[in-house]
Amino acid sequence: MGEKNLGLGRGDVIRPNRSLTARRVWKELIDASKRDKLRITEEFRMAISEKDRQVEVLNKDSDKLKLKYDMLMAEKDELNAQIQNLSAQLSSKGDRIRQSRGGFTPVPWRNVKN
Repeated sequence: MGEKNLGLGRGDVIRPNRSLTARRVWKELIDASKRDKLRITEEFRMAISEKDRQVEVLNKDSDKLKLKYDMLMAEKDELNAQIQNLSAQLSSKGDRIRQSRGGFTPVPWRNVKN
């Protein structure tokens, strides 16, 4: 079946070396597999590199947002302190007004000497 008569003479037959052909096929398959693995590995490296770049960008954005948050919280704390200060001043003035209204006693004119 796998024999070929090449017309070399009285029924001479050349038989293909099947083990050599199988080795070549296996070698080609292995080489192709190695090339595929290298290609896939390179694709993964490129994808990982891109993801690393994206993570760096996100980290920078996160750092900027954290800084902005910290600045806003410091401003909020400052405004809360001002509110407390103003509330204390208002309360103090209210107390003085109430004191002056309730504690005011008119001086009788007859006890005043010139």
